Amino acid sequence: MEARITACELIRIARMVEETGAKCYEDMKQRATEPDMVSLLDYLVKDETEHVTTFQEIFADVSCHPETMADPGPADQSYLKTLMKSVVFDGPEAGLQLALKARTPEEMVKFALQFERDAMLFWVKLYALARPEDRPLVQRLIKQEEEHISKLGARFLSRQAQDQGNVGW
Repeated sequence: MEARITACELIRIARMVEETGAKCYEDMKQRATEPDMVSLLDYLVKDETEHVTTFQEIFADVSCHPETMADPGPADQSYLKTLMKSVVFDGPEAGLQLALKARTPEEMVKFALQFERDAMLFWVKLYALARPEDRPLVQRLIKQEEEHISKLGARFLSRQAQDQGNVGW
């Protein structure tokens, strides 16, 4: 019989994702040389660290009780197992190894966009499984992930425009 992902496992994974994000962004920040990139990565490190704190608030009184969150059903199991094959969910070391490969600001932004996208997909599913009273906090995390994607996207598009000589388009 194939192993099922439980609510307790989702809680563990969610915390790991946020901690991994903070570590990856901190590593890239230490290697970044452009001031705007350092600033962007610093912002992401602070937000991911705040996410860990927010997540701890959501589940501070949780000891993996069944009422905390619904165990994922068969369709959710398939979705989550597919999502977990991404580098983001393959553990902190896999994420850090990929972050180390990002050398240029563009590579760093692309890595961060992938990370944020995968985290967003996870948080949206977690929202659907969370207790109604916990959903506003999960929604807050989703909103913050959206802000990260917007900031990263703006940085990426701005850089592309500069590289193509289309500044101010």
